[in-house]
Amino acid sequence: MKDLQTETIELSSESSIQKAIKLATEMIDEGEIIAFPTDTLYGLGCNVFNESAIRNLFEIKNRSFTKPINVLIGSIEQLSYVAENIPIIVHEVIREFWPGDLTLILHKRGEIPSILTNGMSTIGVRMPNNDVTLRLIREIDKPLATTSANISGRPSITNANQILENFEDKIPLILDGGVSEIGEESTIVSLVTEPPSVIRVGSLPIEKLKRIINNLEV
Repeated sequence: MKDLQTETIELSSESSIQKAIKLATEMIDEGEIIAFPTDTLYGLGCNVFNESAIRNLFEIKNRSFTKPINVLIGSIEQLSYVAENIPIIVHEVIREFWPGDLTLILHKRGEIPSILTNGMSTIGVRMPNNDVTLRLIREIDKPLATTSANISGRPSITNANQILENFEDKIPLILDGGVSEIGEESTIVSLVTEPPSVIRVGSLPIEKLKRIINNLEV
């Protein structure tokens, strides 16, 4: 894998944010992987429709190809880019919890590269509660295949300095948005099972979910 010179942009002003979004958009369109803040943890991401970029994402993270990678979207409209046969309950759930720290397992669209999900017919989708990252994804108008910005098996990363320690010269760009607001993984819920089920207990309390999904299994 080629070595890159890593640039870090501190998101400290509107002009720096605009610069970061412009550069990040160009890099992602070219098939690169970048790091960026979300409300939960920092993420590594690439164009969800670029199979080569997704493969590189697995490799730089040392992540097993048997472990699916989730997707971040920037708007409700982008949900249809990655998911299909969406259950009615989804709309009620996302009205309550998106943008936020909830990942939903849904039926995957056929256009999504199978490498992303280890050939499975489902996909994890989230809309993060981070203004810069939402603006970036909307500007690209493509969801991002995204995984937490750490080497597999190592602690989660909550600031840009930690990313630089792990991925310097492996990715071209880090967007520095300060320390992660939540600092914990999102909760994951499958809405393709009957009844719906919790796949991972994360930062969003199960009790809040049960107010909307009455038959949720933990």
